[in-house]
Amino acid sequence: MQLSIITINQNNEDGLRKTMTSVLSQSWVDFEYIIIDGASTDKSVDIIEEEINNASKSLIAKIQYTSEADTGVFNAMNKGIICAKGKYLLFLNSGDFLVDNQVLEVVFKEKHETDIVSCKCRVSENGKQMFVTSPPTNYTFGFFFSNSLAHQATFIKKTLFDNFGLYRDDLKLMGDWEFFVRTIILGSASSKNLDIILSDYNMDGMSSDNTNQNLIAKEKKMIYEDKVLKSFVPDYEFFSKYKSDNAMMEWAGSKKLFRLPIHIIYKLILKLKKVFK
Repeated sequence: MQLSIITINQNNEDGLRKTMTSVLSQSWVDFEYIIIDGASTDKSVDIIEEEINNASKSLIAKIQYTSEADTGVFNAMNKGIICAKGKYLLFLNSGDFLVDNQVLEVVFKEKHETDIVSCKCRVSENGKQMFVTSPPTNYTFGFFFSNSLAHQATFIKKTLFDNFGLYRDDLKLMGDWEFFVRTIILGSASSKNLDIILSDYNMDGMSSDNTNQNLIAKEKKMIYEDKVLKSFVPDYEFFSKYKSDNAMMEWAGSKKLFRLPIHIIYKLILKLKKVFK
C-alpha cells in the first residue's frame, strides 16, 4: 500500500466532516485511512460512522478509527503511526482538506522513493486564502530556524519513524518541527519537492493561535538542548537579531535616493568617533 492518511480530531465535528469528505472522494484509492478521535463529546463519532457508511466499497475495508482519550496532538498522531501500513504517511488533521478529488492521483502518478515528499499548502482563514506555503529548495537549519514544513502537505516515509522514532509527545505544538529537524537536518533524510498545492490548512489550529507563541518559544528552547544544535543555534540567533536590528538600514540602502545621505551620515559618525576618542 502506497499511503496511510491519518486524521486526528477532538470535538471538531464540522472540520472532521470536511476532512473526511475530501479524503473519501479521491479518484486514487491506493491508501488506507486512519482516524484517531480523542474521546470527543460532540457528534464526531457519529460523523465518522456516517462517512464510512457512505464511502465506496473499495475504501470501507481500508478505514479504521478509534475514539479514546489521549495526552495531546502528538500522542494521537503516534497512535496513527503505530497502526499505519502504508509506505508513506500523510497527516491531515480535522479541518484540513485535500484541495480537489484528483490531487492524490497527480502526486502518485510517479514513483517516489525519497524519505520526504513535500508539496505546497494553501493557508486559509474563514474560507479565504491567505497565502500558499512552498517547501525550500535547500533543506537547511537556516530554513528550519524560523520556518517549518506543512505536515498537511508532506508525505513522510514510514521507515523514517521506524529508524528515528515517533513524534515527541512531551511537546504540545512543535513535535512535527522537531521531527523534521531530527530527520532532515541531523539525520540527512532525503527529500524532494513537488510543485503541487496538495491541501488547505485552517488557521484556526493551535500553532496559529498567538496566545501559544510563548509555548512555541519554550518548546524550541527545549529542542535546542540537543548537543549538536547547541553548537550552532547561537550563530542563528545572532544573525536573526542582527537582521532584525538592521532591517530599516538595509531597506534604505536598497533605495538609490537614500544611498548618498546614508553614506554622508556614516562618514560623519566615523569622524565624530575620532574626535571623541
